[in-house]
Amino acid sequence: MSSDKVEFEHKLERQAQLLDARTAKITKLEGQLRDIAYGTKTYTFKPDLKGEDEANVFDEAVQLERGENLLELQIVGATLSPPALQVLGDGEPSTFCTYSFYLFEPHSTPVVTGRRPRYGFTSKYVVSMDEHFMDYLHR
Repeated sequence: MSSDKVEFEHKLERQAQLLDARTAKITKLEGQLRDIAYGTKTYTFKPDLKGEDEANVFDEAVQLERGENLLELQIVGATLSPPALQVLGDGEPSTFCTYSFYLFEPHSTPVVTGRRPRYGFTSKYVVSMDEHFMDYLHR
């Protein structure tokens, strides 16, 4: 009976160590999640550009307050179908895109000419992760 008691105590001690390790891991992950979700860290934006745009790359540090995140919307390009080109009546039309997001001012891309316009436009918004914004995203 005493050997069973010693074995049980060792097993209990090992399980307590495993629980402590799991608790430490959960606490660490919760901290990382909090940093990401509530914007408590400063992130450096490094665009993924190729070719001639590489010369224009610069580091842009964004200062975020607690509860804020950086959201980026990027319009890369478009493809105009043959029926759309017919409606426009131009084989090489000049086009641009406009859009509105949440409570921010409307944005527009530069004017680009061609059947497959490449806008390469990114807009950045610092948003507060509150109930109203989350509801907007959900809708």
